[in-house]
Amino acid sequence: MTISELINKKELTKDEGFLLCEKIGEEISLKSISERKVDLPFPFALKEPVADKLVFFPGSFNPWHMGHLECIKGCPVGPIVIIPDRNPWKELVDINPWDEVLELKEHLLKCKRDDVFIYPGFLALKEQNPTSNWLPQVNVKEKWLLMGDDLFLGLHRWNDIDSILASLKGVYVCPRGANKVELQIQMESLQKIQNIEVLFLENHEYEEVSSSQLRGEE
Repeated sequence: MTISELINKKELTKDEGFLLCEKIGEEISLKSISERKVDLPFPFALKEPVADKLVFFPGSFNPWHMGHLECIKGCPVGPIVIIPDRNPWKELVDINPWDEVLELKEHLLKCKRDDVFIYPGFLALKEQNPTSNWLPQVNVKEKWLLMGDDLFLGLHRWNDIDSILASLKGVYVCPRGANKVELQIQMESLQKIQNIEVLFLENHEYEEVSSSQLRGEE
């Protein structure tokens, strides 16, 4: 079955859900998604005109919560490409990945932005897929990352962080309750490696919400 045929089915089995995500990953490479028109409906791909600047929001989003939504709402520019991905260091949940995409779509409708898109091409992967595997290869003039301040504090530990920083224009950091002094130190430390811009977003009421807390792991 083609991508369009699978998307247009009213309901997909788990195997079909994995197949659809796999086909999107094979046929619509994130490396080239900004270079051409992709014949898929909202919210699955970017549309023309091609953006000179893209904001990437990667994460496992397990589950998606209001803190994630505030990151989207607070980001001052777009387009924003949300990249749901498997975390290889956490146990995979036995669910249909396409159900995750459709649920995420419903959450995104609440942010009332028309410049937010989902790229589900990594959801079928079974191997590790660090950001350094794909971000440096995306052909966009300005690449930004959007993340919570907790992830920002650990950014220096990301796989091949030098190549990630070298490919970035900057990072938008959403408040999650981190210490401001620690954030300042981390920013200065990263800027010694690469002179990227770091912009801290406005505070919001869901800073204490976390996916691990919602899973009952805290």
